[in-house]
Amino acid sequence: MGLSYDRDLTPAGRLIRFWSGFDFIQILGLCLLLGIGLVFIYTTGEQVGTAASREFFDKQIQWIIAGTILFLTASMVDYQRPEIKILSLFFYLFSLVLLILVFVVGVKVYGATRWLNIKPLGLRLQPSEFAKLAVTMLLAAMFSSQLFAVNNLRCFALGVLTVLVPFVLVLKEPDLGSALILLPIFASIVFVAGLK
Repeated sequence: MGLSYDRDLTPAGRLIRFWSGFDFIQILGLCLLLGIGLVFIYTTGEQVGTAASREFFDKQIQWIIAGTILFLTASMVDYQRPEIKILSLFFYLFSLVLLILVFVVGVKVYGATRWLNIKPLGLRLQPSEFAKLAVTMLLAAMFSSQLFAVNNLRCFALGVLTVLVPFVLVLKEPDLGSALILLPIFASIVFVAGLK
């Protein structure tokens, strides 16, 4: 979506344009899924009855709040601006660094090393989640650029490489589920970009 910074609009006009750009049916579905998830976590915690189970519920609330703030912040960005497209490349490289760090300082949970502990914040991050967003942003920036034509073999190959590097890193964690999600992301973007 992205917020268009029209200088002719008043602040109230910008706010109205911002809110009118949302797909409220999609947001309602998202809220329903989040609510169902919270109910499952809460009822499981009630059955187990331990302090650790209550901690899962509290952490889920924290992630919902953080995700909502991130969603609203991201929706205010005008993604057509060239500097945002350049930032998507840096975010992609940053996500690759995080994926590599998993093999150096990652935390093993349930037999797989997929997490990074951020001790000052008391958080545990899964870099593969950042990789999904980074791949989406970079592919969208690439194939919306006039320099890239999805039906050009070199451009298409560069798109494949963009997905292949994080795919292999995530697969080695091992996390087959997260790695496989990168494939429909790629397929969707090249389809929208007009792949013949």
